[in-house]
Amino acid sequence: MIVTIDGPAGAGKSTVAKLIAAKLGYIYLDTGALYRAVAWKALVTGTDTTSPAAMERLCERIRLNILHTQDGGMAVEVDGLLLNAQIRTPEVTRAAAQVAVLPQVLRATERHLWHRRRRPGPGHEGIPERAGQILF
Repeated sequence: MIVTIDGPAGAGKSTVAKLIAAKLGYIYLDTGALYRAVAWKALVTGTDTTSPAAMERLCERIRLNILHTQDGGMAVEVDGLLLNAQIRTPEVTRAAAQVAVLPQVLRATERHLWHRRRRPGPGHEGIPERAGQILF
């Protein structure tokens, strides 16, 4: 089952999604954070976020992992670096809007989710994962 919540920034989508996921025993997945992480990597490497070919090449090289936190939230790790505030800047927000519309980024992100998911390591204890139960 996949549940999606859409709405404007600051409307409480993440808060509601975390609560629903916890209530149903599902894992919360913040797809916006994933796009922000890819956009952040593009910015730090000087990759053109509007170029489908350039973004596809970047996505082939990036190591993207998700970590689930004790509070039911999610953290993103890119190439071994845990990202938090770095992906919440206005510059990354603008770039994330550009990369989120590219099918190449969507396909690459999905690939990373299913092939590189991992349980949290020390200091990142999280909720148990259940196959097929990820709340989008």
